[in-house]
Amino acid sequence: VRDMSADEKKAHVEAYKAGKAAKAAEEQAKKDAEAAARATELAEHRAQKEKAEAAKKVGDDAKEVDAAREEFQTVMKGMPSHDDSAAAAQAVTAARYALYAKVEAVYPTEYPLPPAGDG
Repeated sequence: VRDMSADEKKAHVEAYKAGKAAKAAEEQAKKDAEAAARATELAEHRAQKEKAEAAKKVGDDAKEVDAAREEFQTVMKGMPSHDDSAAAAQAVTAARYALYAKVEAVYPTEYPLPPAGDG
């Protein structure tokens, strides 16, 4: 085994430190990714819980909103005039606002996708 020169020792120490720093950065990135995944999972759980609580709060009071939405869908099946479609949409909005004023919960929290059309 030969002795290393001062420059070789310095280069060896710097390479060791760089490797150690890279490993520490990799470990920190892994911890950050795990924390982000946990935060996302927690946010999804909270959203599901809030949705369930809102549905429980709304209960039978949602019938007016559902009726207004069904009326809107019926109106929109044909070629309604602008006034008819606006009135039906306004009825849905008014029913949702009235429900929120009553139970302080948004309903529905998600709308289903519209049926496929020709355009």
